[in-house]
Amino acid sequence: MANTNSGIRSGQVVLVTAGASGIGRCIAERFLDHECKVHVCDISEDKIEEFLTANPSATASVADISDTEQVERLFKDLTGHYQGLDILVNNAGIAGPTAAVEDILPEDWDRTIAVDLNGQFYCTHQAVPLLKANGGGSIVNISSNAAFFGVPRSTGLPMFCHTPTSSVVMNCLNKVTFAVVLLLI
Repeated sequence: MANTNSGIRSGQVVLVTAGASGIGRCIAERFLDHECKVHVCDISEDKIEEFLTANPSATASVADISDTEQVERLFKDLTGHYQGLDILVNNAGIAGPTAAVEDILPEDWDRTIAVDLNGQFYCTHQAVPLLKANGGGSIVNISSNAAFFGVPRSTGLPMFCHTPTSSVVMNCLNKVTFAVVLLLI
């Protein structure tokens, strides 16, 4: 079912974070439809089991991307199954606390930053050497609308993500937009 116009090639190795459910699962399954070698990670063992039951050609790891040791283990698992990496989809993220800024607990803020910012960095940090060794590849960083617009009583970090420079905006895809793009491929 490989589509020659999509840029996705059969046999490419793809890692999708938070790929066992929701939009991550849709992304992973779309790559599987294109006969890619797909590895997902998720924090839920149950969701991974459900995903692998439905998609037996895929592989998976339980991993919290906010933990560097778990990310290192994730990439060891990935390279144990496949040679190299072609595409990293940084899909994992959490909404964070919803309250007036003065009511947000620092530990809740720290957890949001750990997953949404540090987690993408940790995965990218591990992926880049594999992509370079493979002659190149793609990294897709997915965000929510909160990266572009302020949401009252939300920690969506628009003050950090939305700038007049194009480099930040071009590096983010809204989950709804990305899902639509995948359906068109």
